[in-house]
Amino acid sequence: MELRLVNHSVRTLLAVLAGIFSLSLAGCGGILKQPPVAKGYFAIETSAANENSNSAAPTAHHAGVLRVGTIRVSPPYDAATFVYRLGPTQFDTDYYNNFIAPPASLLTGSLVQWLDTHGPMTVVDSASGLQSKLRLEGNVTDFYIDSSNKAAPTAVVGGRFFLIRQYQNADELGLELPFHETAPVRSRSPADFAAALSQAWQRVLVKLTQALDREANSKPTR
Repeated sequence: MELRLVNHSVRTLLAVLAGIFSLSLAGCGGILKQPPVAKGYFAIETSAANENSNSAAPTAHHAGVLRVGTIRVSPPYDAATFVYRLGPTQFDTDYYNNFIAPPASLLTGSLVQWLDTHGPMTVVDSASGLQSKLRLEGNVTDFYIDSSNKAAPTAVVGGRFFLIRQYQNADELGLELPFHETAPVRSRSPADFAAALSQAWQRVLVKLTQALDREANSKPTR
């Protein structure tokens, strides 16, 4: 009789363990069947309709040919991942939300397109064989979302442009233009992060266009 009770207890214990094991497998199976989190990819977009400025209107090219070099973006902002500033010395990157291409490519492309439409000069990129005595170079040293104020995050774009003139086979600096622009973020969504960075960058382009207009009117191309 005692042996039968022991066997019954053992069988009951095994049945309970088997049930727990089955539930565990079912739970793991449910986890494994969940789809992976999809990445989001975003671009830098500029639009003349977003800026109330005379420099946002198309202009005729009258001041020579301007060669635009590839913009150099300083680390850690040169990678495709979004960068967030959390505090004075604390930053973070976003694995799931990225630019569709490295920021240097996106910013250079939008710069060429913007100046070709709104700038005072005929614009070519670095791959063009067209001769030019004017060259525009740029460094971007800030390109991030400032989330240190959680109630009012902002997009930050900063750096410096250089307009270089070639005269008698030598380069001379015609214009140095530091820039630092911000734009508010409407919501804490990746799409609005990209839109705010685009808006801040466009503000940079508007001021660059104004500076190039003044430079072209004050110093004719030699």
